[in-house]
Amino acid sequence: MRRRLCSLSHLTAVSGANCALVVGLVFVAASALGARRALRVAGAAAALAGFVVLVTPEPSVVRAATMSTIAMVAVLLGRPGAGLALLALATAVVIVADPWLASSIGFALSVAATGALLVLSRPLAAGLARGMPRALALTLAVPLAAQLACGPLIVLIEPSVAVYGVVANALAAPAAPAATVLGLAACLAAPVPLLQAGLTALAWLPASWIAQTALVAAALPGAALPWLAGGPGVATLAVLGGAIAVLVVAPRSRRRLRLLAAAFTAVAAGVALGGGLLGGPAAPWTLPAAWAIVACDVGQGDANRNGLHVSPGVLG
Repeated sequence: MRRRLCSLSHLTAVSGANCALVVGLVFVAASALGARRALRVAGAAAALAGFVVLVTPEPSVVRAATMSTIAMVAVLLGRPGAGLALLALATAVVIVADPWLASSIGFALSVAATGALLVLSRPLAAGLARGMPRALALTLAVPLAAQLACGPLIVLIEPSVAVYGVVANALAAPAAPAATVLGLAACLAAPVPLLQAGLTALAWLPASWIAQTALVAAALPGAALPWLAGGPGVATLAVLGGAIAVLVVAPRSRRRLRLLAAAFTAVAAGVALGGGLLGGPAAPWTLPAAWAIVACDVGQGDANRNGLHVSPGVLG
């Protein structure tokens, strides 16, 4: 629950970054041994297949593995393709092979996050760099792009918006590759218990950093703001994400567009903050001062618990 409040759920799932790490490590090792391109691709494909079996073929894993496989075939043919083209082809292949994945929210989140990183991260980094150091802009651009794209889909699961999601991801993300590599090494070292125990202890360090980041971010005041549920919530948050992207990316010369985006962002933020306060700390302010008991008539008769007898008809 804590990781959902700060948008860190994806770090507990296998994604394209994990598959890329596995493939990249095998490619580097094969190159160091002087293997030819075909042998490097074959070794990486075998390692990727084993990795998918190890982590189980969840929707995000299937998408990432398919995209990695297509990329390796392109390398083998000497025709490396652009990231967006690889994503589009991988998505089409997976949907044709298993049409039921079209209704999977996990698959949709995986595709949306990857597409956002490919399309939005660079423009967002360039826009953020106008007001902060470039290194910090690059660090924040990746989680911001993912949150803008995935936020409307996450609302379908839980109608709330993580306030500290971008910062929490920026702090936790550097630990994810280390946890992946060390965790995989610990699995491969199963025949040697002593080595496995040592690698597991090392993997605990980055994993605990991610966990503590989630705990601290979720414990901060206003960690999640309530949002509209269903279609209205999806549409509103999608438009808000677009407005934030315009504010960051659009040049200062586009004043009218930036003003319109700023106005919508301010209104949406005000409504969300107001709703969060009225549903939390300010909730008592919405009740008349003379009321001592509030009851809801839900058609289930009187409430009778711990000796308290309340009639909804009387108090309603």
